[in-house]
Amino acid sequence: SIIQKMNISDCVGLTEIGDYAFQGTVLFDSDEADNPDAWKRDFSKCTKLTTIRQHAFANAVFAYGKVTLPDSVSKMGIAVFFATSGLKSINIPKSMEAIPDGTFMCSYDLATVTVPADAAFTSVGAHAFDFCGHLSDIDFLAVNGKVTSIGEYAFARCIPTKDDYAAGLENDS
Repeated sequence: SIIQKMNISDCVGLTEIGDYAFQGTVLFDSDEADNPDAWKRDFSKCTKLTTIRQHAFANAVFAYGKVTLPDSVSKMGIAVFFATSGLKSINIPKSMEAIPDGTFMCSYDLATVTVPADAAFTSVGAHAFDFCGHLSDIDFLAVNGKVTSIGEYAFARCIPTKDDYAAGLENDS
């Protein structure tokens, strides 16, 4: 399915996104779909949103590439953003208790994960970023020294493509 009109940015009463809610959905943004009423990916105004259940956005296609979650999100189920396409940038809300197992597994386009310095989480689950081949910018260890546990295969197979590697060498020169 392709959602072309769905504005969640004014979701002041939303408290939870359920299991598989947007699984396999193509989510457009107004910038990409030339539609001023197109789906907005900015959840930052959803200040009552506390929970995103398992696989909520699994296999979803993010046309714009960036998702902003509110700091009120404290719990996510497993594999919330499993195998997404087009998701390039996301923030970890400061009240998150943990980055669950498989959260971003196989989200190959994911390059940047923003983590606030006062983030609450202490653990990164198994396979959380497994197969995230473009992941190049995440500094969770600087979170006030709070990270005490990194699960098995958490960052396994984060292998950039030959083009990504060449671009990195050019930037380092």
